[in-house]
Amino acid sequence: VVTISATASTPERAQEIATAYVDTYLGLLEGQLDSLQSDELAQLDAQLAGLVDQLADVDAEIEAVLAPYLPTGPVADGQTYGPVPTVDQVAPNLVSIKQNLLTEYQQILGSKSELESTSKLRVTTRLVQPASLPTIAEVSTNEVLLAVGLVGELGLGVIAAVVAARVSPRVLDDEEYEEILGAAPFGRFPRTAEFREARLEAFGSLPTGSQSFVEAVCVRAETLSKSAGPITIAVVGTQRSAGCTTLAAAMATSFGAAGKGVALIDADTRAPELSNLFTRQMMGLSEMILMKECGEELTEVDRPSSVSLPARGARGVHVVGMEGPADVDVLAHGGMREAVAAASSLARIVVVDGGPILDTVTAMHLVEAADVVVLAVPRKRQRRRTLRQIVSQLDGVDAGRLSVLMPTRGA
Repeated sequence: VVTISATASTPERAQEIATAYVDTYLGLLEGQLDSLQSDELAQLDAQLAGLVDQLADVDAEIEAVLAPYLPTGPVADGQTYGPVPTVDQVAPNLVSIKQNLLTEYQQILGSKSELESTSKLRVTTRLVQPASLPTIAEVSTNEVLLAVGLVGELGLGVIAAVVAARVSPRVLDDEEYEEILGAAPFGRFPRTAEFREARLEAFGSLPTGSQSFVEAVCVRAETLSKSAGPITIAVVGTQRSAGCTTLAAAMATSFGAAGKGVALIDADTRAPELSNLFTRQMMGLSEMILMKECGEELTEVDRPSSVSLPARGARGVHVVGMEGPADVDVLAHGGMREAVAAASSLARIVVVDGGPILDTVTAMHLVEAADVVVLAVPRKRQRRRTLRQIVSQLDGVDAGRLSVLMPTRGA
């Protein structure tokens, strides 16, 4: 319970000041939270509308594929229509695409329903007792009034901070992260300017300030794996721009520096930053899977597939990404396990940048196929409700798990 007191020249004026402050503050706070909720609902509605359009396009394609097999006119006496094949027989790829879209639609719809029904974003502070008239007079010297004013402003500022913290939709501190995640975060990724200003060079040789921390993350990830063979590490973010690309590339670099064969896969279909950075030095996902199926030696390709990360004393890091629509289709059609299996024949450690875990079904397929899941969490702007939803989904995954708090910007 927070008590607010005000001092004025008359008891009635003090009562009016205290009442006005409380009414104004709570009104502004409630309006701010309603605005935040409206923006998030609008974003979810836009995503749902986009998925509806995609589903309509897939249904049209299915109808066109089935058209040649459907009867078009009457049959002669004594004859019957031939058997009509199922959609699974004629266009299994379209069935897979539709199922993925429906699953993603249900996930977003669930998020919207939870946002609309939850009370976490509403103001939980209420007025217990209205301001009452003071019964004790104050000394009305200028010095005392000035001191009371300064103390009052400081007190109201502290009260405002406490109330704002109570109703904030974001995770506030490391202790709350630990409570939601079920385990303490591994640590905080060091903030370094190199990852903002020269990302390619920073991935080539880790900045001194982050090198030891990333090495420790890699060691911890290996100890969490139950695999006796190649290890697949899925690096996913709790939201867009959480820092999972930085974390995944840094881990691949560190593993390479330790002399271990590493494959770094870009599986973020909506923002393939790794594919854009290493466009001239990487192998496409579909090419890698095809070569594996054909029994070819993946390390002997006609163009570079091994990037010198880092520069000294390391085995190459094989970067595998998205060169075109065929590579995106591999992931859209549920080919994540095939991609991981092919990469496992290429390297001892497979690190995959999966992007935000709630963005696509592909990210969840990656998590299910991984030995270890590394969660990149933005330190100062993580929404509490979203993090709880992610933890709930990960609880059903049989993989080692650790989380890393990433800088708010520059990762």
